[in-house]
Amino acid sequence: MNSVMTIARITEGMRSADPRRAKGAIQAACEFIESGRSNRDDRARLARGLSAQLGSPNRKVRRWVYKLIALFRNPEYIGYLAAQLAEREQDAENRTWAYCALARLTDNHEQLLYDAGDRMTPAYSLAAGMYGRADDMPERVERAALVDDPLAHQWIGLNLGNNRAEVPPEIIRDLVRGGDPNSIEYLLWGHRLVGGSALDFPLDPLDIGKYPENVRRWYYRTVAGRPATRDVLAAEVEDWIEFDSSSLAREGLATGLTRSSRDDHWESVHRAWGETEMDPFVLQALGVDDVTPPPTPSTPEMRGITVNNYGPTITGNIGTIGAIAAHDATVTIQAPPAVDPAALAAQLLAALRAEPAVASQLLDELVDLEQASSAENTPDRATVWTRLRDVTAAIKSTTGLTKAAADAVETIDSIVRTLS
Repeated sequence: MNSVMTIARITEGMRSADPRRAKGAIQAACEFIESGRSNRDDRARLARGLSAQLGSPNRKVRRWVYKLIALFRNPEYIGYLAAQLAEREQDAENRTWAYCALARLTDNHEQLLYDAGDRMTPAYSLAAGMYGRADDMPERVERAALVDDPLAHQWIGLNLGNNRAEVPPEIIRDLVRGGDPNSIEYLLWGHRLVGGSALDFPLDPLDIGKYPENVRRWYYRTVAGRPATRDVLAAEVEDWIEFDSSSLAREGLATGLTRSSRDDHWESVHRAWGETEMDPFVLQALGVDDVTPPPTPSTPEMRGITVNNYGPTITGNIGTIGAIAAHDATVTIQAPPAVDPAALAAQLLAALRAEPAVASQLLDELVDLEQASSAENTPDRATVWTRLRDVTAAIKSTTGLTKAAADAVETIDSIVRTLS
């Protein structure tokens, strides 16, 4: 595919209202620029496409927006980034990415950080060194490894993968033992990019199933993308294809397998997988032609929202929505034509039962709403929607939620505000 067609496909994805599709397109744009194949006109077209996501409500989309801006190296974005830090961006990890981009665009980045009411931390320090000048990067890594801050540990992995820092194996081992899923994911990502094998990384492939899907995604991709490692773990790879219920994890596995050389055996596995896989994102990763992307949400009948976080996929008959995020879970939420607000309440309740930060009266309200559609006593539907909207908004303002729960609340809130 030539660059014009590549850019056209990427920018089309960038304009999608589906967060997962938009994020994937921005990631593709980053890869395209990092490959060294882009020219000034390409970057101008990508910038026009990216404009559709500058105000995205999805935190993961915004995170990749900031990275792409860093790769653009266009100082026109300085004002936008400064405003994000000062007024709009609340997610801690996203703030470090916004600062990473800012540090590449201006030498005044520290003052802009202070003007935004923030202070320098090990995570910000490593973020600034990702693309900027940082002669003391080894010292920054050592300081970050000593603090109890998973976000700083993530940036160790990011700088490792970007060839900005050498990270001693003992630091990687200690941070993986710490068990933070995001830290492990980023360290694994960096380890892969500098040529490391999955078998050299301190995770046991026989226990990988107990890790969240974001870790599995990159572990699978690391294994599948290296033919020698893939052969050593051949039985495990084929089990992951067949039995891992997370489409995000399978997408990583498909990407690694598709982008690496394959002998007759793996060519057969790859072809058979493409014939049985149903998820459009995994099919795209497998290189299957003419995959129809998920529809852009526009009506309740079409709307489908994917939330990818940590933990196993929840399945089962739990209401008209299908599957919903629970604590430490990864789920896909799809809203059918007739959405039952009581089912939404039930599934939000399941996501929050293990969240100590949520006030008990809010959980009690969800219990009441869960029972609001009983055949014996069905209250006015509009009243149920109003109560659900109010309680969801209250929970959304709660501090101290896990990322999994926060994503679940954000998704349910989006559905409720749209349909109520």
